[in-house]
Amino acid sequence: MEFTLKIYSNDIAVYRLPDLSGLSFPEDCGFFNLSVTGDEISLMCDVQRLSPEYQRWLDRKATSVSKDWFCLRVNGDLPFDIVGVIATLTGHIASIGISQFAVCTHDRDYVLVPNMQRHQVISHLKAVGYRFADCDPV
Repeated sequence: MEFTLKIYSNDIAVYRLPDLSGLSFPEDCGFFNLSVTGDEISLMCDVQRLSPEYQRWLDRKATSVSKDWFCLRVNGDLPFDIVGVIATLTGHIASIGISQFAVCTHDRDYVLVPNMQRHQVISHLKAVGYRFADCDPV
């Protein structure tokens, strides 16, 4: 099964939050992923699609923030029984020594990579055979 990648054109921010109090889910926010575990609350979101007020609120509330990430999405619905899609993609990125992290949802896989390595990652992925779809935000 062959997949294309889509690049989100907007920057993604990664926040560590102390708790969920006051958190709302803005409409039309594009990429907005909330992960809650027993010891951590992380929010990854498209900062350009958040209101300035919401961004300021997140910046004040967060215990850690990093705003300089770009997002690759594996295009297409990924069945649960497919093996190795994210492992292969992240393996290629890791092979050139670049930090990253994956976000997987019910139907899609995403990889966040520091913006300063954007061109290096895209060039490398093209060189190993990945194809890219239109690069528009969701």
